[in-house]
Amino acid sequence: MTLLAVAGPVRAQQSQQIQVGPNILVGRESDGTSWEHFVAADPTNPQNLFGSAMVTRTNRQIGEDKSRGYLSRDGGYSWRTITFPEVAGTVDGDPVVAYGKTGSVIFARGHHVWRSADGGSTWDTPRFVYIVDRPQIVADHTNGRYSGRIYINAMISPFVIFRQSPSHRYGRDDYHVGMFRSEDDGRTWIGPVTVATNHDLLGRGLLGLQPLVFTDGDLFAPFDSFPFSDQERTAAKSLKLPSFYYGFALSKDGGATFAQHQSLKTQADVDIKGNSRPFFAGDTSEGPFRDRAYVAFADKNVHIDEDGKVAYLDNADPKPARIFVSHSSDKGKTWSTPKMISPVEKGDQFDISIAVNNEGTVLVSYHDTRDTPPGKEGVLLNRYVSVSVDGGETFLPARRITSVPSDPTALHNNLAGPEAIGFSISFNSGASRYADYQGIATDLNGMFHPFWSDGRTGMNQTWTVAIRVERPDTTGVQRTVKPPELIEADITKMLEVSFDPLHPFPPAGTIELPIRLKNKSDKPIHGPIRAEAIAGSVKDFFKLHLLNSLDGKTMDYTPALGDSGVLEPGAISEGVVWRMKAPTSHKEFPNFDLKITGRIERPKDAAKTTAQKQ
Repeated sequence: MTLLAVAGPVRAQQSQQIQVGPNILVGRESDGTSWEHFVAADPTNPQNLFGSAMVTRTNRQIGEDKSRGYLSRDGGYSWRTITFPEVAGTVDGDPVVAYGKTGSVIFARGHHVWRSADGGSTWDTPRFVYIVDRPQIVADHTNGRYSGRIYINAMISPFVIFRQSPSHRYGRDDYHVGMFRSEDDGRTWIGPVTVATNHDLLGRGLLGLQPLVFTDGDLFAPFDSFPFSDQERTAAKSLKLPSFYYGFALSKDGGATFAQHQSLKTQADVDIKGNSRPFFAGDTSEGPFRDRAYVAFADKNVHIDEDGKVAYLDNADPKPARIFVSHSSDKGKTWSTPKMISPVEKGDQFDISIAVNNEGTVLVSYHDTRDTPPGKEGVLLNRYVSVSVDGGETFLPARRITSVPSDPTALHNNLAGPEAIGFSISFNSGASRYADYQGIATDLNGMFHPFWSDGRTGMNQTWTVAIRVERPDTTGVQRTVKPPELIEADITKMLEVSFDPLHPFPPAGTIELPIRLKNKSDKPIHGPIRAEAIAGSVKDFFKLHLLNSLDGKTMDYTPALGDSGVLEPGAISEGVVWRMKAPTSHKEFPNFDLKITGRIERPKDAAKTTAQKQ
């Protein structure tokens, strides 16, 4: 059985806060739906991030799944899309990424691994590696005895036989989880070394999950088992048993060999099981929970159908899906009783990712339907986070991180683009693909950078946000700092404008343009920040009337600054959507200048002059 408990009252200090930055569009593809996300942070530079996603057309054919890489060199404010031409026209999926200890980037998908020595700008010729399904990757950034090694944990599929690797031909239904390792920063690969098989789990399949590295170099290789035989599926259905069993194997020699695999058990010797795939994270900080391992899972397998409604893919009771977290302080031998992280009254929680930063803070990110209005057909999705600062014993109140919800019904009803197979023509929808895996990176500054599938534009695209959890226990004594004296000023010349793509499915007869503001100066800009459309240098100025502005010409950027309310030097705001009437001819194309006002620190000489006058 699965032993579950609800987390006790939150004991954390009220001064601990979850600070959320602007929502940022990462993947700008508009001809498919993005899912299977992963993201990593450079251990040598907190400004460098590299993410991945799979872009899928609704009507999937050979070559319609495309893996993408996304590179940011400004802490996640802007992103460049990276494609890999070697896999063009092939079935392509399950992309994962990692930074090596030196700042190199590793990108893996399907059966190939790429390496970039310059942080993701250019790439070496890919290496063929016998990775088959659901690879998960980790790089050893610790100072342990195998520091610098990179590991990939994957399922060795029983369904496909590859001519390139005849030594790894297993029979049908003979599942193996194997570990690959690189001892030279991703240049060459060794493996697979068997982590687990289903030889003592007949009727069940295996899937490799996120490997963890402890600070002494020990390697934790988790997996789950799921029913694939008719007997196992029937038993799970008739007895209403959890679908997924959770297990792991430990290596003490850098992935060369593994001890006998075992299940996750509580201290009361009860197996931990669930109805979703689990997600793992480890604490390699210098804090009190150093080398603690965490697992997060849901008690129901949630699916969003084409009508935008929640459907359960297991035989669960009608109660909403909830997420649970358990932890181990002895490298997986025993685990705490799983605790519910956000016991709200309504809404389903699913599509999990989990990470621990260098301060020991645990963050779980997930989709949640709690904000769906009563009586709505289908659900609204928002991304939430739950945070623990005491090693997973308690969790702070859940915090929404999406500024705009996604409506799966609208996604399925939108036309994303045509597709031709011979002379058969069909159209794709915006689609929604959830409940596989998302990713979170943590950088040198302790910031969390989750990736998730987001449909606010009418297309399911890749989005991110920067999250900081303030912890007085690690940041030292909190001193009262006198706030700077601020004055309102014309800040137009301190900024530059950038655009997100035009929304592909605006209300009829309108244009929706997301405009972002970047602070190019060396001084912080404080809210409120307002942008006004004015006549100016643009030829043939067309008097703009904004349909989503109270005065028809001004947009408020204050909510687009995130929780801080400040646009720091180099920072970029969230995209604020300017909605305007669609032109009927080129003579009505909206052309205008911007005048932007905000608050900046009063110059010292100005403050002195004011004091003298008084």
